[in-house]
Amino acid sequence: MTERDEHIHMVFKCSPFGSISHSHGDQNAFTLHAFGETLASITGYYGGFGVDMHTKWRRHTFSKNLPLFNGKGQYGENKNTNFEGHQDRFCIEAGGQITDYDTDSDVKFVEGDATASYKFFTPDIESYKRKIWFVKGKVFVMQDKASFAEEKDLTWLMHTTFNTETADKSFAIRGENAHLDVSFINDSADSITSVKNVEGFGDVDPYEYQDLEIHRHVEVEFSAATQHNVLTLLVPNKNNGEQVEVSHKVEGNTLLLTVDGETVTIEL
Repeated sequence: MTERDEHIHMVFKCSPFGSISHSHGDQNAFTLHAFGETLASITGYYGGFGVDMHTKWRRHTFSKNLPLFNGKGQYGENKNTNFEGHQDRFCIEAGGQITDYDTDSDVKFVEGDATASYKFFTPDIESYKRKIWFVKGKVFVMQDKASFAEEKDLTWLMHTTFNTETADKSFAIRGENAHLDVSFINDSADSITSVKNVEGFGDVDPYEYQDLEIHRHVEVEFSAATQHNVLTLLVPNKNNGEQVEVSHKVEGNTLLLTVDGETVTIEL
C-alpha cells in the first residue's frame, strides 16, 4: 500500500460509542480513496474543538457520506452545540454495530447497523443497515436499507473536495488524477426526485473559512416510503489509461456483476 497512486481503498465506520466526546454522528459512514486522491471525503475544516465549523458542520451527519431521513441525521450534539436538553447518554445511545463482515473471500464485505444512531431525531425508525461489497479490488457495491412506521423521504449524501457532474439517476466526482462514477442500479432509481450539487458548509460562520476552498456534496433525493432499498454502484478509475468495464443485472435479491469480463454473484 506504499504506492498509493495505484491503490483503491475505503474506510468504513460503525462505532458502538456513537457520538460521545470527539466522535461524530457518523455511524455507517465511509470515505473512498483511489489512485492517490480522496474522492468521497468528509468536508469542512477543523479549526478547533467547539468552533462554528465543529459544532454546526463536522459533528453532524449532513457533513458525512450517509443518508438523512426527512432531513434528519444521527444524534451528534454535545455541550458546545447548545442543543436544549442535551445529555451525554444520548451520544452513547446513538451507537452502531458492525454486524457482519468477510475479509477472506474474493468479494470483501461489511455490514453496519446504525438504527439506534438515528433513533433520537427519527423515533419511528425500525431499521437502518448499510452493506458494502468490494469486488475484484476494483469497484464497490453499496446497499442502504431502511424501514419506518411512517413514510420518510431519503437524502443520500456524498461529499467531496473535487468537482461533480450530475445526471438524472447518477453523478460523477472529477478529481485531478482520478474520478468516481456513482449510479443507482435497482428499482430505487425510479424513486429519485432530484440529483443536485450543493456547495458550502450550511450555517457555519463564513469568517471561519474565508480564503479557503469551498467544498461540496451531492444530494440524491428519494421520495417518501416506509421502506427504502437503495443499491449503488461506485466505480473509481484513473483519468487516463484503461478504464474498468462494469455491467450488472439485478434479479430479485441477486446482483450479477461483471467486472472486466469476470462475473460474480452477490446475494443482497
